[in-house]
Amino acid sequence: ESPKQIVNRVKVLPKTLKQMGFKKIISYATHPGIAKVLQTTGLPIRMTRASQMIGGTQQPIIKFELDL
Repeated sequence: ESPKQIVNRVKVLPKTLKQMGFKKIISYATHPGIAKVLQTTGLPIRMTRASQMIGGTQQPIIKFELDL
């Protein structure tokens, strides 16, 4: 999907998940481009950098959190 389509999908996701009873969204990405796309949604997504074992090696990741 294009970045614009991803932004539109992410914008409606919190409302849907909140209706389903979720209280928080937590996700991870290894590609920094995902953070740039999520920033354009205007949602109050907290982003933190960390590292995580992926495939047996320590990899840099970006953690995303959004309270619903």
